[in-house]
Amino acid sequence: MNRSHVLWIPRHGSGKVRSFLLQPGYLRVLLAVVLLSLASIPVLESGVLSLAEKIAQLEEARGELQEEITRLEYVKRELARITEKEQRLKDYFGMARFRSLEQVAGGGPEQPEALLEKATGASAGGIRGKERDASAPAGLPGRLETLAGNFEAFGDLMIRQAAAWEETPSILPVDLEDPVISSPFGWRKNPFTNKREFHAGIDIIGRTGTGVVAPAAGAVITRGYDRWLGNYVVLQHSDDLKTLYGHLHEVSVDRGDRVGRGDVIGRVGNTGLSTSSHLHYSVLERNRAVNPMQYILDVSG
Repeated sequence: MNRSHVLWIPRHGSGKVRSFLLQPGYLRVLLAVVLLSLASIPVLESGVLSLAEKIAQLEEARGELQEEITRLEYVKRELARITEKEQRLKDYFGMARFRSLEQVAGGGPEQPEALLEKATGASAGGIRGKERDASAPAGLPGRLETLAGNFEAFGDLMIRQAAAWEETPSILPVDLEDPVISSPFGWRKNPFTNKREFHAGIDIIGRTGTGVVAPAAGAVITRGYDRWLGNYVVLQHSDDLKTLYGHLHEVSVDRGDRVGRGDVIGRVGNTGLSTSSHLHYSVLERNRAVNPMQYILDVSG
């Protein structure tokens, strides 16, 4: 018979010896299966190692994705904070109704030409000629782009405002701790004629020699003597704003001099048509006298 006799002998004689008779074909199949199993071990090991590498790569990618999510959450929080600041700036500059400064630049029936030029540094006509790019990015990139443009415009406005502030007469022009206004702005009875007349300034009582200071940056455009004002000085602060100082005991600046806020320009006196030592102080907008008290921020009243 063409059969193979197979014996199964347990190790250490711990069991019963068994014998099997197998057809040669079955034996060849069994041997082939064993050989294939042994041959597939390296392939399986390679597959397991490759799978382990892929798992490691996925873990690394997951860590990078988590870091990216963290960064995006930070950007989201910062964007919300910046947007809040942008809204405050818009409220401060009176632009809260505009979604972006591109709308300001685009103009409108309620937006004056002067503000357009100040906000953009270009003529309103030139700005209106520009059209918004239809391919401008939307979403987060577009919002960030708009914010960047807005803050650049806000920066320009702040620079301009700082320059305007330096040229605005905002402090009392006399070096006194407790100033007394002896004669306010407006109609009054003239102390010399007893007639009702308009007083185009305020009179500030002070001892002769008390320092008179420039309330803002400017240039000396006039100094001289007048029979009514006595020794006087006129400062030009901006194209539309001047200040006048009268009855001075002495003048400390010359025509053409540049002065800064707080610089001494003269001394309180009693020159000209005056009943006592004091400073006559006038503010002129477009050569028209206005109440100086609306400019003085360090004195109430």
